Amino acid sequence: MTSSILASAESTVDMQCDNPLNGYTVAPNQMATLYCTLTNNGYSPATIRVETNVTNDSWMVPYPIIRMDIEGSNNHGTNVIMPPLGAGKTIEFWANLTVPAGADVQQQDWNLWLTDASSAQLGEKARLGMDLAVSQQFSVALTSTVPLVAATIGPDDNGLLNFRLQNTGNRDAAFNLATTFSENTGWVGLIQNETGVVLPNPITLYKGQRVDLVLNISSPELANPGTVSFNLRATCPSCSTALFGTDVLVRNIEVPVLREVDIVAEENTYTGAANGISKSLYLNLYNLGNDDEQYNLSIGQSNWRLQASLPSDQSPILDAWDGESTVVVQLPMPIGLSPGYYSVTVTATSVSDESVSDSVELIVEILNDGNNPDSFTMSLNAPSGMIATFTNLNNGNTPEIDIGASYNVSVEFSFIDGTEGTLTLQVTATSVADNSISATGEASYIVGSQNWLDVLAIQPLDVSEEGEYDVKVRIVNRYTTGQRVVMDLDSSETNSWFRTSIARLDKDFVLTTGE
Repeated sequence: MTSSILASAESTVDMQCDNPLNGYTVAPNQMATLYCTLTNNGYSPATIRVETNVTNDSWMVPYPIIRMDIEGSNNHGTNVIMPPLGAGKTIEFWANLTVPAGADVQQQDWNLWLTDASSAQLGEKARLGMDLAVSQQFSVALTSTVPLVAATIGPDDNGLLNFRLQNTGNRDAAFNLATTFSENTGWVGLIQNETGVVLPNPITLYKGQRVDLVLNISSPELANPGTVSFNLRATCPSCSTALFGTDVLVRNIEVPVLREVDIVAEENTYTGAANGISKSLYLNLYNLGNDDEQYNLSIGQSNWRLQASLPSDQSPILDAWDGESTVVVQLPMPIGLSPGYYSVTVTATSVSDESVSDSVELIVEILNDGNNPDSFTMSLNAPSGMIATFTNLNNGNTPEIDIGASYNVSVEFSFIDGTEGTLTLQVTATSVADNSISATGEASYIVGSQNWLDVLAIQPLDVSEEGEYDVKVRIVNRYTTGQRVVMDLDSSETNSWFRTSIARLDKDFVLTTGE
């Protein structure tokens, strides 16, 4: 529609709008939009006021159902002065009318007009009248003020989401509300009123009626961390026509990471003898959280002489919800450990969060058994090229040795000519009282030429007359540490011709590395 009015020789405005020729047909809670342009065809600026209303006065109070949007203006009322419109300029504006929710079927007139707002007060410039029909419709609106991430809910917990259900149509209706979740793992949504009473379906509302409700969301016991989305949908099985409006409410739930660890001993006490036979205690490590976890392992003990240890200081990655691993505590049961009670504490700490940990305490009782006076049978395992024998045993046994006392066993050994290399001698002691108790020690010897000393060649000696001659020999230590050097002579057949000797201070000395 076009409306053009000449107000004076200086000011002519032309309004063009896109209103339908037969007017608007709008359902309750729906919007009708009118778009217009206004052009100043004069040669002086124009100041224009735009006004709009409908003939149903109840729609205009307390808040009008029409909103004006004018280019260059922040005023959205139903009586607005437009920004000054220069000569030859055009301005755009929109009128948006929303039919009230629940409005009856009716016929209204929608009016929009322009007047001169200058000091000249030249009156009305243009007017537009439109038919507005309200149609019959079933419609609904699900709304909520909560953000997209509606709640943070941990495993086996619940959260509340406030929302509003409104029958925006102009027919009474009975609505069913149902919630569906992105994970089909046991999530549940119950509709409650504001006092916490669960409401069964259907929920009947008169036309235009609205009610504030609460969605009580319960998480499954084994909820995994992450984002779970849900849809709250309204349907109307009893409606005779299709249901329009905002029938779905979409929000997200954030499931936080739950970290919990439990470490359990199969037995919290252990009793044994300090006999040198290693024992192992087994612990069960459980990840009770909802995410895969790895744990640092540490051990503490009341007395370091117990020498308890762990094979590893870190567990494998355990699955969420009862992922399990075995932790081994190694007890070497060292010989001579005093009888009594010793405590061992093993702690598992989350790699991801050091505040999450659990500990278990073990009690180790060392008995007096095996710490009585005893004698030992000694045996040798000599390598090839070595001859070794005991020198102070009685039929291969030591004398009886008191608790905590010691006895020195002497071994005499020698090497067969031509033997070279590193030779290891093993010495084993076995209890006479209990032959299951034994211990082995060993010693290694470097035999033969190892190229650890250099005896450097000397210049030939020219003996021309009787007398005493000095010969200097240079020796270099090639070993990685200092070593003692003993010098000796092999005169062979030279004794018939001359006598030789080594200076007293040079027969036995020590050389440092590289000296």
